[in-house]
Amino acid sequence: MGSTREPNERPTQFELEDVYDRNDCRQKERANDVHFFTHTLHYTDATPVSFHCPACGERDVSGVAWTERHNTRLLGIIPAVEERLYWVRGPCCERQLLSRVSPNALAELDADTIEARSLIADRVSPVKIALLVGAFVLSVSPVVGPVFLLLAWLPNGSSRLWFRVACRLCLLLHVVAMNLLVVIAMIQQR
Repeated sequence: MGSTREPNERPTQFELEDVYDRNDCRQKERANDVHFFTHTLHYTDATPVSFHCPACGERDVSGVAWTERHNTRLLGIIPAVEERLYWVRGPCCERQLLSRVSPNALAELDADTIEARSLIADRVSPVKIALLVGAFVLSVSPVVGPVFLLLAWLPNGSSRLWFRVACRLCLLLHVVAMNLLVVIAMIQQR
């Protein structure tokens, strides 16, 4: 789904609102009371950015960037944790990408500079990493190992080279382990 826009041309306000609304990134604030802690989540307004998507490889994508701020307070008064995450999303693959700089700083840079400095990354979920580790550990299991590997590898994939290589190595390890088990079983039958 490529863009017909010139590389340095900014998206129109309608296009920004369309991407922004489809991804439910409207400015909102939510508070959850959990025992003695209050957790507040706040999204800032979208900022238009132009970047090269690391997830799907699309060039000159016009997307939006926003800040997600998490505040946790003890008894609703004392600040315990404040965390800011910078996110970017484009219409090319609809993946939520992690940015190392704020949306305003990202908007000032061109797509080539953002790519050269590796300011936007396709993150790998900790759940996927845990599933991949489980697949390595259970690679000698005929059913459980491949199920862990499929759950780690298939949903949405990953653009991270190390993750793709680790998945392929795990698959190779599983195939070798299964073949060794078959050979051992055949030798024992004789």
